[in-house]
Amino acid sequence: MTTSFSLTPKELTILKRGRNAGGGSSTRKRGPKRLHSKKSDGGCSDASIYQDSTAFEALIGYTYITDKKRCMDMFCWIKTQLEEEENDGNNQ
Repeated sequence: MTTSFSLTPKELTILKRGRNAGGGSSTRKRGPKRLHSKKSDGGCSDASIYQDSTAFEALIGYTYITDKKRCMDMFCWIKTQLEEEENDGNNQ
């Protein structure tokens, strides 16, 4: 079992840029307006979750366009991780 999926430096750059991080001093909020008024139970804002999912979407799009085999490898790894997590949850 592979416990991690290493990203290339270019993929890390795509992930970082795709995160839509404006943050900091900017008064402009990113993402849908409905995300800025709530906090989720885990302490992360819904806007943060939105940024993470946007980054993931950018990474998938980039790998699909540039290297379909790597994209499919990534999906297979994610599927394996989700199945293992589900199995661990069912065994407890």
